[in-house]
Amino acid sequence: MGRLASGPGAQLFRNESSHLAIYSVVDPAAPVLLTTHPVSEGITALATQGNYAFLGLNSPPALRVYDVSTPGAPSAIVTLPEVYDIARLVVSGTRLYANYGEISLTRVFDISDPTQPADLGAGFMEVADWSGHPDGFAANGNLVGSVGNLDGEANSAGIYDMSTPTNAVLLWN
Repeated sequence: MGRLASGPGAQLFRNESSHLAIYSVVDPAAPVLLTTHPVSEGITALATQGNYAFLGLNSPPALRVYDVSTPGAPSAIVTLPEVYDIARLVVSGTRLYANYGEISLTRVFDISDPTQPADLGAGFMEVADWSGHPDGFAANGNLVGSVGNLDGEANSAGIYDMSTPTNAVLLWN
């Protein structure tokens, strides 16, 4: 299943597992495919901010940043290797939050310069379903929210302060 993210102007990005699809949505009722860009490593997560797309990669695991200022020709800028098992990516301001799949861990990157993401560390967020995957994941500044469920019922939620990424503080659940 693909994930969607909005891009600069009237663009929509879609993670289609082995390629990144970019659409023009000037007319939202009739999206136009601008390009598909192959990503042989497989895409596990997608987020955008401005002229940049952030992709979690499957094999080998990594975080890759693309310049998408020319939608018909996205170009890889930097790949951070050994960023494992990214299930969700969310951008808030100058921070990129990468939530990992099998464990309730969220890694935080400073993307004030998207061409050189800086790893700020990671903290555990214990609100998730039985496998550790959050079903909902959002960020607003240093606050990160996660929702998990069992058997299709929303039954766990939490808001964390990640001002210090290595010490995620549960504020509410």
